[in-house]
Amino acid sequence: MAARLRAKVRDRYDNMIQKLKARFDADDRAVSPVIGVILMVAITVILAAVIASMTLGLGNSVSNTAPNAQMSAEYDGTELTIEHKGGEKLKSGETEIVVDADTEETFGPDGSAEVGVGDSITITAGTAGANWQGTTVASSTSVAISSDQTISVTVIDTESNQIIYETEIDV
Repeated sequence: MAARLRAKVRDRYDNMIQKLKARFDADDRAVSPVIGVILMVAITVILAAVIASMTLGLGNSVSNTAPNAQMSAEYDGTELTIEHKGGEKLKSGETEIVVDADTEETFGPDGSAEVGVGDSITITAGTAGANWQGTTVASSTSVAISSDQTISVTVIDTESNQIIYETEIDV
């Protein structure tokens, strides 16, 4: 009986092996050309995207970064002073200063002077405009600063639309 059982198991095993061989011995050579075509299409799409971005000038806009500058801001009760403490020079024509006290006011310097270490801007509460080392800083309305409030000061590079400096001052 044991011999018949072994023969049955061996027959089933041989039958299973033959089925597996038939399944894996099939002609699978068509897979390589399909993968090759997919890779060629992917390379073509990537190459087209790189060429299009360079042709349309998108590659140049990525490199626009804001100048790296260390700054400080102080309010003495009547004047808000923003000083360039170190780092790269700022081009006054490409720099905006946003002061948010009771209302938000944007100061956009007129001119092309460079603002470097030691240069400062002074904004007097209640007056429109300011002066940044001989460069007029234009604002349409005055900055209203009252006691017991927080003044938010943000210096923005308009070329890259990135923030150079940002702080809050408690009055």
